[in-house]
Amino acid sequence: MALFEILTLVIGKIILYIFIVVGFVEFSFRIYSWFVKTFLVEEVSRKDFMPKEYAIYSKWFMDWGKPMHSYLPIGFRFFNNDNSLPTVKNNYMGYRCDEFTPPSEDEFRIVLLGGSAAWGCGASSNDTTIAGYLEKLFNSDRQLLKRYKRAKCFNLAQMNSFQTQDILTIVFYVSKIRPDIVISLSGWNELIANGPIEECYLKNYGVFPIVEMLGWEPLQAGNVAFRSLIDAFCVHGAKKSVFIKWIARNLRSTRVVNSREIVDRVKIGTPLFIKNLLLIQELGKAFGYKHY
Repeated sequence: MALFEILTLVIGKIILYIFIVVGFVEFSFRIYSWFVKTFLVEEVSRKDFMPKEYAIYSKWFMDWGKPMHSYLPIGFRFFNNDNSLPTVKNNYMGYRCDEFTPPSEDEFRIVLLGGSAAWGCGASSNDTTIAGYLEKLFNSDRQLLKRYKRAKCFNLAQMNSFQTQDILTIVFYVSKIRPDIVISLSGWNELIANGPIEECYLKNYGVFPIVEMLGWEPLQAGNVAFRSLIDAFCVHGAKKSVFIKWIARNLRSTRVVNSREIVDRVKIGTPLFIKNLLLIQELGKAFGYKHY
């Protein structure tokens, strides 16, 4: 038998054995996972604690089939209009409000900033968000309107947002809207959701970064392309294989910051949260709004 045929046979057998071993391991992991889920634990998720009318929202933000946000390479994000909900009406920039029209002298303008609560996660329509109710409140009270004929509230909040995003939003869009007041409904994400954020971002740079963009580096740099390939394998494989999901969890855990205790999250986030509130107020002097 020729050497090439022998090598082909040996390699073929090795590949076959590998497939058999991997298949057996995957089958074992699936049996173990099924046994644990069936007899030892009762699986629950966030949607189990949410009312039924909230289901459309929970399914939307928990599904990674389509990106919820679009990103600009300056560290700026906005909503992806190709992945929206029937209950949500966005302007062309992806924000849950009307288009950014030039201001008029008889219109009182409000900008709302914040995270999912301010954005209106769970609202039946744009009219039943906090921004929608604010607009109704001002339009129904002449004392609040004062010399103005009507009020307009622009909802510039985002899902999973931090103050850093709010500051960027002010810099890029407030000059177009020119609001009279800016309202921040924030705090939870900054003080509670900073667990996986490295301390250097919070202390050295003084920002709450976009969490899903943490660790981004150009593919051309060093061995970034190889690490990205491994990450892609882990993410894709984990969707198909219980065994790969276990491997991915252990591989990635060595490169993910250990989540802080809630007390530590509040402790490290509070000074930066206050600093950013003061910064938003200082920006008000430049853009002519009053911050609440």
